Amino acid sequence: MESVSYRHGVIRYESGDKLSSEHETIILEKLLPYHPEADKKIGPGVEFITIDYHPDFENSRCLFLMRKDGTEVDFSFWKCIKGLIRKKYPNYADSFILRHFRKHNKSG
Repeated sequence: MESVSYRHGVIRYESGDKLSSEHETIILEKLLPYHPEADKKIGPGVEFITIDYHPDFENSRCLFLMRKDGTEVDFSFWKCIKGLIRKKYPNYADSFILRHFRKHNKSG
């Protein structure tokens, strides 16, 4: 799956950094559409994407959408990946996710 390889570029960012336009485009076009609440997360539109520590989960970095109305919302990379797997490989998705995503099963 091509989207998985993009994670390695994203995790090289320092906390608080804005993603490059290249990485932002990849996430917006090839990953975020598979999030189960993509439309809600995108809301009025995305201005840019940052990576930072999640305010509710200590030592957990995540992606934040900075929206055109000035609000921000976090989204789970793992929920996007799992959604992609479920969409592209529905017959094998659940067993694949259980086998390979044990650490991240609680995040959806």
